[in-house]
Amino acid sequence: MKGTMVKRCLAFAVSVCMMAGSLVSLSLKASAAESRKIANVVVFVNFAGTIHEKHKDYMEGYCFEKDIDYTRRVFDGEGGAAMALKPYISQISYGQLGVENIFPQIQGDSLKAYPLAHEADYYLQDQNVGDTQIISEVIRALQQSGVSLENADLDGDGCIDNLTIVAASENDIENDRFYGHKSSYGGMEKLDGYYVRDYNVIPESGVYIKNYPGLIVHEFLHTVGYPDLYRSGGGRPVGRWDIMAEAGRYLQYPLAYLRSELTGWFHIPTVTQSAKSYALYTPGAAATDASLRDKQAVILKTSYSDTEFFVVEYRKKGAEETAYDCSLFNSGILIYRVNLRTDTNYVGEQDMIYVFRPGDRYDSGGREQGIGNLQEEACLSRESGRTSYGSSNPNATMMDGAITYSDGTNSGIVISNVGSVSGERITFDITYADVSGGSYWEAVGEQADSVYQMDSYMDTDGTFYFLESQGTGSAYLWKYDGKSWARCSSALNNVGTRLRLEKYNGRFYAAYQSGTTLRLSEWNGSSWRLLHTASCSEFDLCADRNGVYVAYNGAETYSNQLTVCRYDASGRLRQLGSSGKM
Repeated sequence: MKGTMVKRCLAFAVSVCMMAGSLVSLSLKASAAESRKIANVVVFVNFAGTIHEKHKDYMEGYCFEKDIDYTRRVFDGEGGAAMALKPYISQISYGQLGVENIFPQIQGDSLKAYPLAHEADYYLQDQNVGDTQIISEVIRALQQSGVSLENADLDGDGCIDNLTIVAASENDIENDRFYGHKSSYGGMEKLDGYYVRDYNVIPESGVYIKNYPGLIVHEFLHTVGYPDLYRSGGGRPVGRWDIMAEAGRYLQYPLAYLRSELTGWFHIPTVTQSAKSYALYTPGAAATDASLRDKQAVILKTSYSDTEFFVVEYRKKGAEETAYDCSLFNSGILIYRVNLRTDTNYVGEQDMIYVFRPGDRYDSGGREQGIGNLQEEACLSRESGRTSYGSSNPNATMMDGAITYSDGTNSGIVISNVGSVSGERITFDITYADVSGGSYWEAVGEQADSVYQMDSYMDTDGTFYFLESQGTGSAYLWKYDGKSWARCSSALNNVGTRLRLEKYNGRFYAAYQSGTTLRLSEWNGSSWRLLHTASCSEFDLCADRNGVYVAYNGAETYSNQLTVCRYDASGRLRQLGSSGKM
């Protein structure tokens, strides 16, 4: 279910055309007010040896060769099925995006899957084969069939808008190694005059055996430009509140922020001051009344951060199994944080989106673990008895029920007096903490757009310095005098993954690492001077009145030997000693 970084198993290296892969999401946002369509060519493939006879051992025995009606239901929504790709995309976009599914192998009531040349294990054994091999075989099979795909490029960019491959269960049993994913194909073959770029892979077992139409939707939304909102390393930052976090039998809406910011289907207003009886409406109400589209959510911002803010939206559990959001555990106000410094929850040290809930805890790195009662207690309502969230106490943390930034700082925002979920409209109060007394952090200015590594130092006169790298191999020393930022050094080169800054005897010292090489350099006011290099896997830097100290361990298989060196006013660097064990 992963997007631009393909999931394990059927996650093979492909030649990715990044420009073509991004055309859909960019053009969607540019023409948000216009109604447009995306063609989705759906191709079914069997591995060598697939006979589709063992499915009777799983649920109702569905498979794409034997249940063509089900195929039409989950893709096109035929027979009034709401849990299907086509009606779902139309609903969440308010008619601004349509899907035209094309089934080149379905003729009346029959479907003949294209046989792949090898058994499933062949496509799993080498990441340089996998997807590329399958897609090239699919292109060849479609070419040989003589099928016409004249309506497969509805945006006119010379590429099939989207290709979905439904892969048979491996060795004719339930898939336990294939996972849905989206990626981009870089081959230069043309299919009926079009290149193949964006594609989804859907495992047959996920849709036909487990009855998970949400899997089709999830992967298709990656093509539209939506990110994964679940973590690869555990924890649930979002959970069932967004189909990009959990996809299954029932379909739920994407969070309002994604539908507004990534695809431009409506606009979310920003409120930066306290407000009484602020009103929001459900996504369903906005679907029937266009005047309510911009009233589904509200963005809350403080001066503390330009890259993080909070969104409040109203979600209501669907009353019937045919209704979207019917799988939600509760209804009410949902509060979540958006972090613009990352574009996914899947990898990295921070979440793009985190939904607040009681009972969560921090891990050893200061990140929310993603535990607690996310499903039943994340939303607020009069009926639930949970009518407020947040804290005006500047020392309150996420574990105290505060609405916090990713570094743990309390925003001071409080949501209270939440009303009833009996209708499609709900009200609540927004209270911003009074920061005039200086109890809260205040943003004093942002120097760089994207800092990859940095360390800071506060001088005795109150001047703030920081050494920053933007991941280009060079770092610069900056200072802030209370009014403006100024660069105060030339480039420090060979900077890799770690960076430390200290000051001693009126001069700045930087320790930094590139690969397994540690470097210690001095800024003398006009240039950087390299003082010491060593092989290391980890290091740290500190200073006192006697000198600047660097401690490190050897790089060889993460050596347990610790070495400490000191550079002092004599101009010499001395090894103070080393230990056999750390």
